[in-house]
Amino acid sequence: MSHNDSIVEQVRAIREARAAKHNFDLDAIYADLKRREQESGAVFSNESLKRPVQREANTRGYSA
Repeated sequence: MSHNDSIVEQVRAIREARAAKHNFDLDAIYADLKRREQESGAVFSNESLKRPVQREANTRGYSA
């Protein structure tokens, strides 16, 4: 099912433009985000929330 939502389209366009501005380099995008965060005093990302994903044990014998 395809649904066109103007807000979603705007967010995607902004995301694409920002990524292109930094040549789609995730390190450069992150560095810019942290720079903008520092300048504004707002918190855009919280590194303390980054935790490794715990996978459940494979109890059925299937391989991922």
